Amino acid sequence: MNAYQNDLLESVEYLRAHARVSYARALELLQAHDGDVAACLIELERDGCVNSPSDAPGAAPQADAEAAAQADPDAAPDVRSAVSNAMRRARHAACSALSTLLRLRVNVSQAGAQVTDLSALFVLALAILCPPLLLLAALALLLLGYRFSMSAVQAQDVMLGELVRGTGRSLCVLGRSAAQTVRDLFRQTQAARG
Repeated sequence: MNAYQNDLLESVEYLRAHARVSYARALELLQAHDGDVAACLIELERDGCVNSPSDAPGAAPQADAEAAAQADPDAAPDVRSAVSNAMRRARHAACSALSTLLRLRVNVSQAGAQVTDLSALFVLALAILCPPLLLLAALALLLLGYRFSMSAVQAQDVMLGELVRGTGRSLCVLGRSAAQTVRDLFRQTQAARG
């Protein structure tokens, strides 16, 4: 083995020690970068193949999927890509669900006049955090003659800050309206007795 081959083999071994890369890929990178190991490491880092400090020799073992990916260095980018794609899809699904819940509105009306509209996300959060309170409030509103319906806001009309402020205003209006209805019922009851 001549000095060039020996240096090339050392460079390949160095890359394999510091990144999840096969011999073939390490050799391709070295040839593409004219033997510049630093340039190869930079490209591998961009690809997400450089070992983290926990991957260093003597470090604690990683999760099974990562260990399997390291056992077959050619498969490592595929595993990372699949995980990355799955995370991207999950993030997109969560954002889509959040957007839908923000656009979906629960309308409360009395005698045909809309009193308030709340985002379905707020109602869902209230149902999760305090289901008895939501159930009692809904029953009380139904007994007081309020009606519930659903509507949707166009996607381009949704602005998070405005929805939060609108939900707060809607809750205040609903509270005042319910209090006024209770006062009116109390007055009617008092007038009927007196």
